[in-house]
Amino acid sequence: MSDPQQRFGVCALIGVSGVLCGAFVQHEVSIIHLFEAIKRDPYLYYYRHRLYPFLSTFSTDHEGRLLNRSVGLKDKLCQMLIPRLHKVLMPKPKNDGEPSVANMLDLIKYGLPSAENLVVHKDYIMSQEQDMKSARWIIEHFRAGDGNANGWPNDFLRYKNVFLLGDDSAEMGRAFKRQIWHDLEQYVTLKTQECGSVYSYTGPIYMPMGNGCTWWVEYRKLDSTVTPIPTHYFKVLIFESKVQAQSTIEAYIIKNTGNGGGSFRDRRHRIKDIERYTGLSFSKDLQPKVLYDNGKIEIDLACRQNIQ
Repeated sequence: MSDPQQRFGVCALIGVSGVLCGAFVQHEVSIIHLFEAIKRDPYLYYYRHRLYPFLSTFSTDHEGRLLNRSVGLKDKLCQMLIPRLHKVLMPKPKNDGEPSVANMLDLIKYGLPSAENLVVHKDYIMSQEQDMKSARWIIEHFRAGDGNANGWPNDFLRYKNVFLLGDDSAEMGRAFKRQIWHDLEQYVTLKTQECGSVYSYTGPIYMPMGNGCTWWVEYRKLDSTVTPIPTHYFKVLIFESKVQAQSTIEAYIIKNTGNGGGSFRDRRHRIKDIERYTGLSFSKDLQPKVLYDNGKIEIDLACRQNIQ
């Protein structure tokens, strides 16, 4: 091969290598931007699996990298080198007046029950009903040692803005004034101190009332909006054990009417019951609580079959 041909071959090889390297770096930078957007936007998180194929020119473990799970050597090197290179070549402009945005990956670690009308707060994520401002559900994360793990002096005030519990709509949140709900919230606080981390999903249930022949739902006019009154409120709890790697889940349904007492432990329900009553969908990767008593291991499936 003559010298001109060799030089041409070397130049072609360098050119192709440069194009591939540039494409790979751009591919990785796009993934970084996508991950940053997902951390701020629960909608992108919910539909992230539909976006991954558009950034799969070079094989990579998108989910593992996003959630900081164990990944292969190539992905580890990309996580270490590409962000540093990106910061050097494309530094972000300083904007001290721009408020910081919370990382939503923490709150949506176990997924979203639904993806409609999401509202993001620094401490929680909620889904609003389309025709009214009341929440369909709210996600909270409590950690041992944090201020939000010490309980609230008034559960009604805690959820006032979330579930439209104004002075003229006391019926919306009667459950939050009941002792049984206060005991449930105290249980969440105790489990947070015990486990270290508890995820809480709370929302209303609208069960039709009837006399066997006629069925109805109670409504109340709030301002100019006619709003249904919840018959119950649910709470789904996910406990992250400090000892066991596997998380456990419990679910409760508390009646929104009456002043009756009783223990919240008698209001345990199956997750699929709440899903059936609300149309929501919770994580299927979690297991019921495992009990150890007198040398025997049992799975706690003690849940009520009917709402009371």
